[in-house]
Amino acid sequence: MKSTIIFVTSTMFSLAFASEQEVATVQCGVDAGKHIRLADYNHNFFPESAQMAGDVYAGTSFVTENYGRGSGSDWATMEDAAPGAETFCDKVAPVINRLGSDFFSFIDTEDQEIKAKQDREGISWAGTPDEWQDTIVTRLTDARCAISPRDPAVLDYMKTQSYYFAQLKRMSIADKQRDIFAADQFAAAINAYNEKLANLKNTMNGKQQDIIDLLESSRSKRPTPALMNNDMRRKGTATTMDVVNYDQAAEFLLSTGKEGESEGVRGVLHGIRTSLALSAGKLETAAQIVKRDAIRYSKLNQIANEHERLDSFKNRVREAAFGLLRNCLVNYQITNEIPDNE
Repeated sequence: MKSTIIFVTSTMFSLAFASEQEVATVQCGVDAGKHIRLADYNHNFFPESAQMAGDVYAGTSFVTENYGRGSGSDWATMEDAAPGAETFCDKVAPVINRLGSDFFSFIDTEDQEIKAKQDREGISWAGTPDEWQDTIVTRLTDARCAISPRDPAVLDYMKTQSYYFAQLKRMSIADKQRDIFAADQFAAAINAYNEKLANLKNTMNGKQQDIIDLLESSRSKRPTPALMNNDMRRKGTATTMDVVNYDQAAEFLLSTGKEGESEGVRGVLHGIRTSLALSAGKLETAAQIVKRDAIRYSKLNQIANEHERLDSFKNRVREAAFGLLRNCLVNYQITNEIPDNE
């Protein structure tokens, strides 16, 4: 009794966003198809594609380092069991790779003239998710790959495209919102903060001369050291005793607003404390707004520059391309009723 042998392909999946290597494009054959694992109907990997006991897949680099030929001999095995499979693969693989290159070239381009040229070349489908399924199936069907629009590999490929599409949109929107936010709200908040800071400085500096004048007036009512037997602790500027007036000297220092008199140093300082408290409160409010807006700006800037995350989603699309090839090869073998060698 003859049985049908079905070979499947797979590739290494990278989970980390940062510092991951770019996934290779889909290729076929003993020399080129080293990133593909081949297995039988029961999903038992062939020796060249298997890794170690238990068939734990550690990645393509493990195959290359430990076997040296990748899945090379497995391709030869498949060609013996399914004549024409590699020739078929060589026709389908470029179509699958072209799907990815068209998608990325259109999605990653913002120049309208280039987009117009791409539209004439039939690449604009990439920018319209509603056209993805029909385009993928049509191109594969034209390459003689019998595949359904509801095939899991097609759905998975579109899902990975949607991740990349959404991430690119997310970055683009964040980039625009960041610039608008910086020009409008963030700039206004910083200007308001600087204004409140200037008011605080003016409040502090505006009374400085008043205090200096009051201190000088107080000193003018106290005798010089010469009149006090050189007692420096009571230093003043009055050169004659008839102008010495300790009560007035004290008023200049201690008065808090006697009627008909200017406030003394203590009164001025009291007013400064009140004004400073009010100005400092407004400054703190403005500072909190700047802090909030700075966090918002930082978040938008972070999203706008998530290039490593975008590259990771690009690799997910490339990985899903191997799923398309896998199912095309499987369907090729099914439709051609490939028997074993019995």
